[in-house]
Amino acid sequence: MNTAKKTKLALYSLAATAAVIIIAILVILLAELLPASLRRIDMSPQKITEISKETVTFLKGLKSRVDIYYISVSGNEDTQIRTFINKYEEIGSNIKVTSIDPVVRPNFIAETTFNEYKELYDNSLIIKSASDSSRYKVVEYSSLYTVDILYNNGSSTQTVESGLSMTEFEELYNAYSNLFTEEHGYSYTLSFTGENVIASAIDYVTTSVLPVIYQISGHGETPLPDSLISDITIDNITCKSLSLVSSNIPSDASAIVIYAPSSDITKAEAEKLISYLDGGGNILYFSFHNYNSSLPNLTSVMNAYGLDYEKGYLSENNSSYYTQYPFALLPDTSGAEALLGLNNLSALLYNAHSITKIANERNIQYVDLFVTSDSCSRIYLEEIKDSPAVTTSSTTESTPVPTATTGAATTTGAATTTGAATTTGAATTTGTPETEEPTTEEKVVNGKFAVAVYAKGKGSVTWISTPFFPMSNYDLTGNNITYLLSIAKKLCNKETSISIATKPLQAESHLLVKASDSIVLTIVFVALIPAASIFAGAVIVLKRKRR
Repeated sequence: MNTAKKTKLALYSLAATAAVIIIAILVILLAELLPASLRRIDMSPQKITEISKETVTFLKGLKSRVDIYYISVSGNEDTQIRTFINKYEEIGSNIKVTSIDPVVRPNFIAETTFNEYKELYDNSLIIKSASDSSRYKVVEYSSLYTVDILYNNGSSTQTVESGLSMTEFEELYNAYSNLFTEEHGYSYTLSFTGENVIASAIDYVTTSVLPVIYQISGHGETPLPDSLISDITIDNITCKSLSLVSSNIPSDASAIVIYAPSSDITKAEAEKLISYLDGGGNILYFSFHNYNSSLPNLTSVMNAYGLDYEKGYLSENNSSYYTQYPFALLPDTSGAEALLGLNNLSALLYNAHSITKIANERNIQYVDLFVTSDSCSRIYLEEIKDSPAVTTSSTTESTPVPTATTGAATTTGAATTTGAATTTGAATTTGTPETEEPTTEEKVVNGKFAVAVYAKGKGSVTWISTPFFPMSNYDLTGNNITYLLSIAKKLCNKETSISIATKPLQAESHLLVKASDSIVLTIVFVALIPAASIFAGAVIVLKRKRR
């Protein structure tokens, strides 16, 4: 090949290389002009920077302008947070994101209405209504991530603390770092809660009046679980405590929560609650069957809206309607889904009792939210008439109660069991002081039972027949909290609801298997597959021997 041709080929090669480099640079520059949702694709299993459908719908429905100020020194940005809020701006036409570098603009906070915040960590956010400078919320960086502390006792793992902010966790970890070892059994998981927190702040600055829920106190009630209060608060619903003994129901009460009282309310309190209902109020009642018979005044409030309890507890016989134990109900949820606008969400109710309808003077409409199968058993104790009395300190139903750590059944009353729900025939105990009690025997009624009911008149009553429903330790499906937040939204007549699941930064797996499915899977994996493998091996060996 002559020199001229070599030179020409070299020039062509140089030109082609330059063209490729120029095209690559142009592609990179053009790519930078694309929206963040197209530039950065989240390939993580948890989809940390992906925006949920609920948030997309919420952002597109905003009717007023919201300013988001992203506070961070240049070079210290959290790429995940930055990408996240950029997507907010792209989705919501009324969202405007502005980056503020405290080094470049050291007086920004002092120049605005946020001057009570002397110092903010990098990657914190200030979210403000563009039309009302008094409506703003500061989202600190530490609140965008939460930590759950777990403890493993060798056989099972339980949550010790949940929803800790990074600041709270750092303080705890610094004080007890020696416990977070395999030897001591403590560990932690980190989750991203930014989507929920940021959407909640936007909802806050665009809502003029925030609803209030009051929980009745003074009758042995346990406070609502902290995890539920936290989720309700994120939904911009204020939770307060209320004693009806010393005060009337406030005019701003969107709903009243009655959470498993162990002693009865007074007749005067019952009259206040009924008057509140007739004035358009809403009551959410969690009951426990062990206490029902000792709460006649509270029951009269439910009776006013055509509802009553049936004594005893429920034990499922249809394995598709329970998990692990017959008293861990997986009821039909079609009524709740239709009322609340949800879809295909199971619910888990431990130790529920039956709720029935009775005649009443009001024009009440009913929705059975959760219903058992038609082969469920209602188990209760009944006094034997004309029988000699027995000496006992108390007569109680032997009732299975799952433990928080294992889910195994223990009972309240005289007996203790493990495994499936069982009861004793005559539940008698000994103790002091001794009293004369009639002899009782166990009765069983089979049928279909409502375990949660919504009754609507001028006001409304939502009755859920177990106190375990709001507890995260008994929410193996993870859906109970979704139902509760949707109920709270309905009772408060709230148009928007910020109930977005947190995203664990570690891969997790929570599998809830129905009892019927568990049996099938056990047969398949323990019996059929091994048997088929042995048979196939035997056939192959025999064929080889015949050759």
